[in-house]
Amino acid sequence: MTAIRRALPSVLVAAAVLSCTFVITRPQACPVYVPPQPLRTLYKLSERVVVARVGTREVLSQDDNLASVRIALHVTENVKGAPAEVLHLYRPEFVVNEADAAKREEETVVVLTPSGREAPRLKRGERYLFFLDPREKGGGYEVDDEGYGIKKLSDEDLKIYLERINELAEIMRREPEDKLALVEWLVRCAEQPATRWEGAYELLGSSEAAARAGHAVEASDVEEAPSAEASAEAGAKTPAGEGPRVLSLSTLPLMGEAQAAPEQQAAAAAPPAPDSSVEEVQVLPRRSVADPRDLPADPALAPLLNVVQKQRLSDAFFATPDPVDGDDELMQLVKDFGDPRLPGFILARLHRVEDAAPLEAELWLRTLAASLKDERLVELAATYTQEAPYLEEDEEETPEAETQPDASAEESDAAAGEEEEAEEVEETPEDPAVGAARIEAATQRATRTRSAMLKNLLSRIDLFVSTGQLAEDQP
Repeated sequence: MTAIRRALPSVLVAAAVLSCTFVITRPQACPVYVPPQPLRTLYKLSERVVVARVGTREVLSQDDNLASVRIALHVTENVKGAPAEVLHLYRPEFVVNEADAAKREEETVVVLTPSGREAPRLKRGERYLFFLDPREKGGGYEVDDEGYGIKKLSDEDLKIYLERINELAEIMRREPEDKLALVEWLVRCAEQPATRWEGAYELLGSSEAAARAGHAVEASDVEEAPSAEASAEAGAKTPAGEGPRVLSLSTLPLMGEAQAAPEQQAAAAAPPAPDSSVEEVQVLPRRSVADPRDLPADPALAPLLNVVQKQRLSDAFFATPDPVDGDDELMQLVKDFGDPRLPGFILARLHRVEDAAPLEAELWLRTLAASLKDERLVELAATYTQEAPYLEEDEEETPEAETQPDASAEESDAAAGEEEEAEEVEETPEDPAVGAARIEAATQRATRTRSAMLKNLLSRIDLFVSTGQLAEDQP
């Protein structure tokens, strides 16, 4: 069977090239590294933090489908910064021209921020938590990376965030820095699904930094960082058969020198009905040098975790059977605590997804193998990562000439030259619908192959867990 191992559709490869910093922890993986921004970083570096409702929106300038807009934010709670009732947010937005309105009537445009996260669609009358920076020129504010700096939260999740922010503000007022209090705060973040990533990301980074400082980095620590290719696949969801619509902020005057912002009151409005299809727009990052928000992990934090805190982190992880944001980071942290519940928990999670075998299964398998401390399982998990296909060609598409090894080299070269000339003359663009169907079929074939691989591997791990014996691979 001819297969493209670990291959991505062309649209995802394009997204990988343009935004290869999706959850990557290695800055050399892309010329522009956009660091993740957990809650402590956001709070420390943002001039203002507010809870606000979205008000009126004014278009200041527009270039093709990219507009510079000013949005009134009606503050309901001042969390950090001088009190204010109305602030103004300046941001780029993807807009639909009148000529395209009919064609795009049923589409939802998803804008990916420089970090690869989805930028929220700010709807008038709705409430968000904003982390704001002052604009370099003129008044008003902007958000460094809206994937992190604008949060749409439920009432309960917002309450949790505000509690953690108030606790953090108190800790940051202490001199010298109270690392024990900070570790406890990170544990409290990781315990709650709403803020799990905020705490687990920093604790895992600290643990890895401490290991590097002690020259004790294990191979699994390096392997668990996703590749640019895998990260792009996890983050990019552009419809098959269509390339990403790439818009660069550098081509748009950042927010032209407009008149003073009007102090208009926001009238609550019902949000539009959900759209039926999705088109992604990758907005290129403005950064070209090292970013001040790329704060180094503190290797002194994770070693301060005490036995009780480690137990609390483990209990929080095992209390959420369905993955939430930050679970993968927490899982890698808990792996080193030696909790006997971990192998069975990960194995059960893998069995629940074995029919679809998502990309995340690779990390779960590697973590499971590491927790079982068996080199054979570690090798099997690594083999799955290398060989699991995500796009698989149809055997029937293989040219017949490739199956004729007795043809002379000259004849092959001549045939290839004639074929190339014919392609130059007769090649026509592929019908987008046909291309989409072809990629969808290739994806489904890969899913079936990948799931069969995962089920086979899980059956062997089941036997190992119950008997300590590792069965031979089944064809």
